[in-house]
Amino acid sequence: MKKRVGLFLALVLILSMAATGCSKKASPKSAADILKINEDEKNNSYSMEGSVHMEMGMEAMGLTFDIPITMDMKMDVADKNAHGTMDLTMDMGALGGENTLSSELYMEKTENEIVVYSKTNEDSKWSKEGSDSEQMVSMGTSILEGANFDNADFKHDEEAKTYIVTQKFSDLMASGNMEDYFGTLFETFGAMGIDEDSAKEMMDGMGNTDVVYTFDEEECHLQSAKIENMEYSLKTETGGMEMTIKATMSMDFNYSNHGQIKAEDVAVPDEVKAEAE
Repeated sequence: MKKRVGLFLALVLILSMAATGCSKKASPKSAADILKINEDEKNNSYSMEGSVHMEMGMEAMGLTFDIPITMDMKMDVADKNAHGTMDLTMDMGALGGENTLSSELYMEKTENEIVVYSKTNEDSKWSKEGSDSEQMVSMGTSILEGANFDNADFKHDEEAKTYIVTQKFSDLMASGNMEDYFGTLFETFGAMGIDEDSAKEMMDGMGNTDVVYTFDEEECHLQSAKIENMEYSLKTETGGMEMTIKATMSMDFNYSNHGQIKAEDVAVPDEVKAEAE
């Protein structure tokens, strides 16, 4: 169970680093304008609260079993430093029952690397992981950084005083830093005995699902990022046995406290650093 934290940690961090902002004078006319505004005027201080719901299912030899996975998380972010908690629940049913892994983490950007301190309810002490690799450093960047909204729909909801940007999941996967991070889902598929080609086919099949971003009208702060009812199924063969594999996923991330989170609010406590050494 502990190993599965690694499969989702990158996803948590990259989606939690999603909220930037724009000035009151900005009046975006397109999805591309939203990105340009966020590039020019960043607001990297905010809170995030979100959840991810997945269900993997297989049918083979007249038997059916489903594995529901729920992840709830909270994160406070100040620039590229962060503090958060996550609860990951996986129900293996007759294969292993329900397990919940609770974790707390700090992310700290030093001069040359991103350092992540983490501890779970299965650990006796804090652990530390750091890297100067491009992938690890990109964990501290926004979901909007490097994004491409060229094919995204844009709507101004005057009644709700929001801007709505909608893009396909396949476009999100292909832009910014997201391709590498959603690639960790292949490891989840692999743990279920799904080969890489079948996993890729499933991810491609999910690509037509909408990803919906909501920005407030006054400041252009990102309020939410959501994926609803992503689903796909395929028939494959493993070891001479035919099976049907189904996958569903939804995500809902909400952002608040823009400009209110200070560096000291998310600083790694000295006792955590000492224990992790």
